Amino acid sequence: MLGFLKTLFSVGGRPAWREIVWLSTAAKLRGVRAAAKEAADAGRPVLVVSHFPDVLRAAEAVAEECGGTAASANDLPRTPRGAAVLVCERHPHPAKDDALAAAVAEELEDADVQVHSSLDDPVLKVVVTDAVRRMLDQVGMEDDEAIESAMVGRRIRLAQEKLFGQTDPDACPNAGSAEEWVRAALADRDRRA
Repeated sequence: MLGFLKTLFSVGGRPAWREIVWLSTAAKLRGVRAAAKEAADAGRPVLVVSHFPDVLRAAEAVAEECGGTAASANDLPRTPRGAAVLVCERHPHPAKDDALAAAVAEELEDADVQVHSSLDDPVLKVVVTDAVRRMLDQVGMEDDEAIESAMVGRRIRLAQEKLFGQTDPDACPNAGSAEEWVRAALADRDRRA
């Protein structure tokens, strides 16, 4: 049944920029680890990227396990052609994800990019209702399965634009986590209103 949903919701898009959504943060990190191991076993360089320090620590652990490199989205290193770029989170502000996409396109030629999110991530927490979680449970989605869909990526983008598009992307430059950034950005938006 889950295969049917994946087929139903898969829409064309950039095959080199894959949107992968997991049920939980733990499942997301297992998925990133598996993708890193698969790329490393195939002899490809691995770059594990995050926007915030709390997730960067997990990215560093994954990179160390596979002999890859971890980096902040704000400071991407030069990486050999054909690298597997595993982004461990979406930034709540769409401009920050756009900047990462531009940097990857400019700096990381021929990269295979996977963007891993989970229903526990702050942006998805705001838009994913309990009804959606129940539906995924009813169709039998297991914790170690992911939804990979361009349509889901577009829906996340719409949520980012709706919730945070009018906020200052640099509202909280020293945020230690996406949740901290969201709180600061919303507080800043409310002060301006």
